Amino acid sequence: MPIPASTYPSPRVLKTKETYTIPFNFVIPARLLDHACKCKTLSNELYDYHISLPPTMGSWEKNHMTPTVANVEYSIKATVCKTPPAGGRKIKIMEASQVIHVLPASREAPPMNVTQADKLYKMNTSASIRKNFLGSRLGHLEASGFQPTAVVIRPDGLGAVSSPTAHIKLTFEPKDSSSSDMALPTISKVTGKVHSYTYYSTGAIRTYPNMSSDWERQFTGERRSTYSTKVRLEPITLDDAALQWEQPNKTIARRDSGYSSDGNNNNDDDNDTTTSCGGGSTSGGSGTAPSNKNKTNSNPASSSSSPTSSSYTTTLKVPINLPTDTTLFIPTFHSCILSRVYSVELAITVAVGSASKKVKVNLPLQVVVGVAADGDQIGEGGLPSFETAVEEAAADAHLQPRVVQVPAEQFRETSSLPGYGQ
Repeated sequence: MPIPASTYPSPRVLKTKETYTIPFNFVIPARLLDHACKCKTLSNELYDYHISLPPTMGSWEKNHMTPTVANVEYSIKATVCKTPPAGGRKIKIMEASQVIHVLPASREAPPMNVTQADKLYKMNTSASIRKNFLGSRLGHLEASGFQPTAVVIRPDGLGAVSSPTAHIKLTFEPKDSSSSDMALPTISKVTGKVHSYTYYSTGAIRTYPNMSSDWERQFTGERRSTYSTKVRLEPITLDDAALQWEQPNKTIARRDSGYSSDGNNNNDDDNDTTTSCGGGSTSGGSGTAPSNKNKTNSNPASSSSSPTSSSYTTTLKVPINLPTDTTLFIPTFHSCILSRVYSVELAITVAVGSASKKVKVNLPLQVVVGVAADGDQIGEGGLPSFETAVEEAAADAHLQPRVVQVPAEQFRETSSLPGYGQ
């Protein structure tokens, strides 16, 4: 940004063994210039990602799960120039730079539409529970995950402002529900890991690398690679309340043959009743699915088979607490040649009598920076753009007060005005 003339020493001569302090204010824009990205992206949303500021990578003190080949650096450069002669160019005398760390403010993106082709994530899984390896089957367990809300970290990266909760829907279908000694599953243990994926390429990335199978293909003249690592979540402790299982009512009233979908369906809720059943005493959860209307796209379980009258369902609420004391989580971002995404892997160990089984889901996880350091929420307008910041700085420089004074004697011109005879 332009420096006011009043901050320079007067006269503008640097003396030996003297320290000069010149204040310098700078504004970090909210995004890059529009022409910074020339990729032929497939969506406007991805283009907005590409012109957003990428976070600093490669120079943090904490473990930030970044390979050495991926580096993003911001620095402030100061240059001292000598006053040029009339019509000449400035002569650079000295130059210095100061590296700064930047975690740009970002907002939570809409939930992802995860499909079967997206191998990075695993929204649902199922397993058969047996008494032993060769024993008879006790039942079938299915786990379906919902994409949690984003983790909001502080601008300095030293901690999380808010932590989300993952909802895992469990469906258990016993082999023989009429048996008197049938036991419902109990949750004996829940563990979690956060996976970090860094995608980098020598060529332009025109799709979401975590959502496209094209990333694995090598294009002519391009070198692509992925660096993945993981860290364990802090110990997960569920509520001490008993796990509540729900079973659909076996006797569902038959609709009238003259039923019309355009009619009033308020009576349908009276027919679709459920029966609540107590489970084990070692875990916590709720007996109803979470009301996440905005996450239907990220829930592949919606396409799975509906619970039958002999199945039992429940929903676990698993808190996600990132280990920010030892690890710095760079916010999720996508640029022209570099991307960072996360996923959270949850492993749930269930027990039915003496038998146990572990099921795993791997859900998308966003990390954003959305709260200012002093606790104030970032305004709807966000940070200014680069063009706006330059225009405001130019206006401020024009309105700055000027100091008009007679120059020192050594800087005065001694020649007189030319006469007619010259």
